Amino acid sequence: MEVSKKGLRYLLQSEGAIPYVYDDGDGTWPKRRISSFSTKGYPTIGVGHRIYPSERERFRAHLSGGRDMTEAEMTALLREDIDKRIATPGWKARILVPITQSMYDALVHQAFNTGPNANSVRTAIAAINRKDWSAAQQALANGPVTSKGKKLDVLVKRRAFEASYFMEDGEPGMVQAVPRWVWVSGGSIAGLLLLWGAIRLRRVLSQRP
Repeated sequence: MEVSKKGLRYLLQSEGAIPYVYDDGDGTWPKRRISSFSTKGYPTIGVGHRIYPSERERFRAHLSGGRDMTEAEMTALLREDIDKRIATPGWKARILVPITQSMYDALVHQAFNTGPNANSVRTAIAAINRKDWSAAQQALANGPVTSKGKKLDVLVKRRAFEASYFMEDGEPGMVQAVPRWVWVSGGSIAGLLLLWGAIRLRRVLSQRP
C-alpha cells in the first residue's frame, strides 16, 4: 500500500512546502532563499527535505537566482521521503492485517511529523494488529501535542484531524456505500435488511479471535 494523492495533499497542507533551497537553521521566517549550500543548519527544500552533499547537483537549480520547484516536483519529492523515512519495508512489516487507505494515510501523516517510531504510532499499529480500530484511532488522537515543552494548538488540531481521518473509510472490509440495487423501487426494504444483516455478520466475524 502507498500513500494516496489525497493523503499527500493533506500532508503538504499540514507541513507546508517551500519551493526553493533555504537554511533550516538560520532563524528566519519566512525562510529566505539562499545562494549556496553553506549553511548554519541544513540546506533544505520542499516539505523539510534535507539536501545531502550527494544531492546538491539535483537541487542546485533552486538556489537563489534559480527557479522554484513546481507543486508536482515537491509532491514527488515528498513521496520519495515518505518511502525512505516513513513507510520503509520494516515499518510496513509491523502492520499484519489489512487496513483501509485512510488508515494508512493517517498513520503516515502522523509518523511524518512525529517519526515512525513514536510511541503513538507504535501503539496504533499494535491496536491495528488486534483489529481494535477504536484503540488505534485513540492512539493517534493521543499523539504528541507539545514542542519544546509547550502545548501547541496546531498540533492539537493535527492529532484530532489524524484520528478523524483514520476512520474516514470505515473499518476494513466493510461496505462503504449502499449498492444501487438497494434503493431501486421494489426491493428497497428487503435490500436494506439484507445489507444490514451482512454488515452485522461481518462485524461479528471480524471481532472473533
